[in-house]
Amino acid sequence: MSSITSTTASSTQRKQAVDNRADANNLKVVTVVATRGRGAEISEEISYTDTKVIGNGS
Repeated sequence: MSSITSTTASSTQRKQAVDNRADANNLKVVTVVATRGRGAEISEEISYTDTKVIGNGS
């Protein structure tokens, strides 16, 4: 049980602020810092939007 508590505490320390920005077209861009589930603890910034694509582009 103490193992679970220490894991929870270490994952809590990894949480970082989320950066929300709106560009010129009022599209919301969300940037978060993520790490892989296993292996080396390498952090990487990931940005994404909630844009809905309509049509197939042709």
